[in-house]
Amino acid sequence: MRERTSQWTATNSGQGQGRWASSVPILHTLRRRGGIKRSEVARELGLSTSTATEVSLRMRRAQLISEGQSEPQGRGRPSPIILPHPAGPLVGIVELTITGWRALVADVTAQLRPVFSAPLPARSDEFLSDAHDLVGRLRAEHGQRLVALVISVPATVRAGRYAEPFSLGWDHIDFGPVLDSVADLRVIVENNATLAGIIEAERLHSELPGARSVLYLEIGENMGGSLIVDGRTMLGATGSSGEFGHMPLGDDTTSCKCGSRGCWGTSVSGYGLAARLGDPEPDNPTAYFADLLARTQSIRQREHRAAVTIGGVDEDLEELRSVRNRQEAKVVRDAAWRLGRGVAALVNALAPDALVFGGLAAPLHGAHEDAFSLSFETHLMTARQFELPAVEYARCGRDAAALGAALLALDLALDEAGLAAWEAAHS
Repeated sequence: MRERTSQWTATNSGQGQGRWASSVPILHTLRRRGGIKRSEVARELGLSTSTATEVSLRMRRAQLISEGQSEPQGRGRPSPIILPHPAGPLVGIVELTITGWRALVADVTAQLRPVFSAPLPARSDEFLSDAHDLVGRLRAEHGQRLVALVISVPATVRAGRYAEPFSLGWDHIDFGPVLDSVADLRVIVENNATLAGIIEAERLHSELPGARSVLYLEIGENMGGSLIVDGRTMLGATGSSGEFGHMPLGDDTTSCKCGSRGCWGTSVSGYGLAARLGDPEPDNPTAYFADLLARTQSIRQREHRAAVTIGGVDEDLEELRSVRNRQEAKVVRDAAWRLGRGVAALVNALAPDALVFGGLAAPLHGAHEDAFSLSFETHLMTARQFELPAVEYARCGRDAAALGAALLALDLALDEAGLAAWEAAHS
């Protein structure tokens, strides 16, 4: 199974030798912690004071980092703070969503800076032309500072360049023309949920040190996610694993836009809920599901208040318990049940240390945890019930995929070979 690395320890397993061996973990620490004192980096990485000073000087000369003054604490000279160099490396990110597309750049701390946003064109060839021009402008503006580019797309990615983003209204897209225009860069086309899983697993790495295996699940237009083990994203033989929403755990009579039938993701996404309610197919299934979830939650709360209010109770309850409201409540609760069944299947098969729910999976789980838990426990094998995974909600919001893209690009472009190439180009 192919792997993609998101932590320096996995990228550079043989990094005991080489001029830039100690610089790689320093940059990783800088990404994880932001501005940090040199003394703290040395202590965290087990470097001597002299080694940390020497490596820091080399990195400053290569325009990888700068150093700033820290506040004095006690006697002695305060340790300087390590910061990104103002002329240091940058990575570019192009992110496509159902509502539009945007471009961002990130420095070695993975701090995002938006540079462009626009609605998606109607046709994929128009987008490719616009993206080609945009990438050209990024190269012209940042020159050799730009060391990598990641394209995030809500679709299955094949062979590093092909995608079928049906949720965007496009049947097929070949990113080859964009990739060819920046052939000297590290360029990656990746699924958005896979990228979001990278940043959420990175966060858990510090908060739950024992969580070596993290399963990230996200409900958006469909169900996607990723499995990250010891900092490595498991990609499968073709680099496109993580399509958990296309496991056949749904209704076999329901077709999916992927070309299959009975997909789990369809049963827990806005497309499936709209179909069960007899509504037209939504243009934005994520927004449709979010509105439905918010509405059913509001009605549940109003119903509870009406039930304990003295006077006018019958009239209030009659309005709240309309046929439509009952139908909506049923399909949302059923979605939580179906989510629990699918998660049980994945836990049975993969035995992760931690589960992270992103997108609409988090509020769905939170609103109907009882239905989810009953289904999860019903379908969980006995052996797994003794070591249940920790359950966490994603925290990075709409920037999750972009942040994951930045981490991935920086880890791949600024390994020892990448740092040596950067030094050669800027010496």
